[in-house]
Amino acid sequence: MPGDIDRIEDKVFVDANMEQLGDLILKWAENPAEWPSGTDFLIDQSFNTRLIDDVESFKTWLSEGDGTSIPGQHLVKLPDRIKKILFIQPSEDSYVVRLPLHKLANQSQTDVDKGDTEEVYKPYKFYEDHMALDLNAMSEEDRKTAKKKFLKSRIADYTFAGCM
Repeated sequence: MPGDIDRIEDKVFVDANMEQLGDLILKWAENPAEWPSGTDFLIDQSFNTRLIDDVESFKTWLSEGDGTSIPGQHLVKLPDRIKKILFIQPSEDSYVVRLPLHKLANQSQTDVDKGDTEEVYKPYKFYEDHMALDLNAMSEEDRKTAKKKFLKSRIADYTFAGCM
């Protein structure tokens, strides 16, 4: 892969059960009590925050799945360079601007300048699968199911995009 910084392993992420990862993220969004164990701290009353205590165990759990994943598939394998994980959830009147890692942003710009973008910016298969669907030819129930699956996969994609 172009660049010199660890990114999410493309093969592992592409093969991941994106819908299942989206379900997990939605569960965390609905109930901070479901977050992995860690140290809660107060930035402001507008944010729930937790710094994960055992990052390596959490990363292993994510890469091996939560016990319900499809055999041979993973949720997501985070790069070895990740040593701290922060959960942050704003309230309705707040917003988090998540900036990319400076080195990763610079490397991506260099890749674009060199024309090395095919592997780095290749859309995940779930986008192609969804775009190929003829939603108008589906029953209302099937259309709803397809849209929910796509939504959950997109949630997984943009939640972990900062590691890419």
